[in-house]
Amino acid sequence: MSKIEVNQIDTISGSSTLLIGPSAATKLTFSSTLTVDFNVNSPGVTLSGTMKNQGFFEAYPSSDTNIPSGAWTKVTLNSETYDIDGWFDSSTNYRYTPQSAGKYLFYWCYNFAGSGTTYQIIMDIYKNGSSSRRCFSGEGMSNANPSNSGSTVLEANGSSDYFEWYIYHNKGSDQQFNSAVKLVRFGGYRLIGA
Repeated sequence: MSKIEVNQIDTISGSSTLLIGPSAATKLTFSSTLTVDFNVNSPGVTLSGTMKNQGFFEAYPSSDTNIPSGAWTKVTLNSETYDIDGWFDSSTNYRYTPQSAGKYLFYWCYNFAGSGTTYQIIMDIYKNGSSSRRCFSGEGMSNANPSNSGSTVLEANGSSDYFEWYIYHNKGSDQQFNSAVKLVRFGGYRLIGA
């Protein structure tokens, strides 16, 4: 192996592209003691493929929402905190259809404005219209204004897979989601490199 020692490598006049190694090279290896500083002169770094951050969204109901007893009900998420790629439908179907394939972390939290009668609360993320991840958020809830949160990971094909948030309770009467200060929200994002 030969060695070249220089202070600076630059492009020739009139060119803005610098190629290191042959055009067929697929890997550039740095010494384990080398620090690569991307802050110098604030250069832009473009990531693509599995390392590109895509798909972050968070949605919530714009007003208090009644949830019927004894039936699975899709949560009407008609407002958005974030939707960086525009993949969440907050006007018609209240569903997330990511257009980048990969594994997604979904999270949710809720707060009921209900009384202290004992009942059960179950959350579910539906994938393509069917139950996919069910979570017993409240088993025999007896406290006033029950609340909970959780998360899970699901895979999307990046074209047609869609995700919706459903809730079930068996209190015997309608319960109302408390939308104050966004206490009810559903969100997610693609896991980089997964």
